This record gives sequence, C-alpha cells and structure tokens, in this order.
Amino acid sequence: MVSDSSGETVIAVSKAATSQFENIEIKEYMWPLVRVKSQINQLIESIKKKPGLVIYTIINKDLRDYLKARCQETNTKCISPIGNIISEISSYCGIAASKKNPEKEIFDDESYFKKIEAINFTVNHDDGQLSQNFNEADILIMGVSRTSKSPTSLYLAQRGYKVANWPVINGIDYNLSQINNPLVVGLTISVDRLIQIRQFRLISKDIKHCNNEYTDALVAKEELKYANKIFRHHNIPVIDVTSKAIEEISAEIINLYFTKKGEHLVRIS
Repeated sequence: MVSDSSGETVIAVSKAATSQFENIEIKEYMWPLVRVKSQINQLIESIKKKPGLVIYTIINKDLRDYLKARCQETNTKCISPIGNIISEISSYCGIAASKKNPEKEIFDDESYFKKIEAINFTVNHDDGQLSQNFNEADILIMGVSRTSKSPTSLYLAQRGYKVANWPVINGIDYNLSQINNPLVVGLTISVDRLIQIRQFRLISKDIKHCNNEYTDALVAKEELKYANKIFRHHNIPVIDVTSKAIEEISAEIINLYFTKKGEHLVRIS
C-alpha cells in the first residue's frame, strides 16, 4: 500500500477488497508519505525481497508513472483503486481533476480541524469523564464495561464526530432528562462473549489470580440486564456488538445519527 499522504484511502480500499477472500493470508506493508523517486526505489528493493501486489494513491503524475514503470521492471502488478473513479467523474463533469498537493489540501481543509477537535473532545469525555458536557457531544454511547465503547468512540471521532461514552454500572441511577442534543446509543453483548473479553483483559494486564466479580457469569448477566432496562426506560436504540467489528458498529451508529437528524448520509470526512 503506497500513498503520498497519510494512506487512509489506500488502507480502507485495500482492506475492503481483501476482506472478500477467506482462504488467503494477507500481509500488509504500508508506505505513506511517498513523494520522491528515491522512496519508490527503496520500495522496489523491498518488493524484490517480498513480492506482492502494489496498491497506490498518488496525485503527482510523474511519480505515479515512475512507480508504474519500476513495478513493470519487476513484473509487479500495480493498481490504482481510485484512478477509474477519478476518470469517470472527470469525463462526466467535463473537467480535469484539480491535482491538489496533499499537504495543502489537508491543512486548508476545515474538516481536518473539526476532526482534531472531535478527537480531543472524545478523549476528554471517555469513560464518563466531564459528564456535565455531554450535551456538547454528537453521540453518547452507553454500555457495561468491555462493550467496545472507547474504541468505537475513537473510531467515530476519526470520522469527525464528537463522542462521549458513559459506562453503565449496576445499581447506579442515570438521569438523561437533560441530555437532549446527542444521539444516545446503547451497546449490548452476549454474556459468554462479555466474559471472554473480560478474561482476555485480565490476562493482558497479567492479573492471573483475581477472585472478583468482573468475570462472574451471574454478575455479568445482571449487569447486562440492568443496562438493557435503562435502555428500554429511556427508549435508547441498542446495538448488539457480540459478533461485530468496530467499523460495523460505527456504521450502524452513523445511520442512527442521520436518522435522528432527519438527513441523508452525506457527511464526508
């Protein structure tokens, strides 16, 4: 994966494409900020040792042509995942692509600064912090411990959404009467999967002998029951994250967000 910028586009497209193949092992090599021919020469030397497909997003035509020529020398397939799309848009509109400089495009783009603001907000409002500011959020995620609240929040922040998350603790009262701006979403999960994740969490923290209620099945069941009771009482939409990836959970939340706002899915980040 080769990019003259951060590589977000080529990563997203590559992952979407390779996810369609169940019976092959994927090894990813990322080359971001490739802007001079010497970097491409280094890339080619790496490919000689570890051959594979090259998928690239490069704006500069001379650099693109050089990459394609060097790849041809080594019989390496070189693919632009958005080249055809750009050509079709250009043909339809009857104009050439703008060919913006990646750095200029990033730092002149207002959405870039909104994204940074969203990330900062989300980090500062993780795990119930600064709950007095929840009405400033676009999205408020609720759920018991280890239901992917934090990683989902950060993923959404990367898309430009201000997200807060609020852990649901058994027996604690939650007053949502004053929270009217954000979309409030509840995350739930199966008991078995929740216990498995919590056990992995303890192992990763090297807590091998921990006789607490964190991984007790009955306690986990009661926690989920209490959380679902709160969701029902406040008419909060619920997403079951048992077998879902962060990207899928986030996509469902974004759909709910635009449904609440009464808008189509037009946000571009």
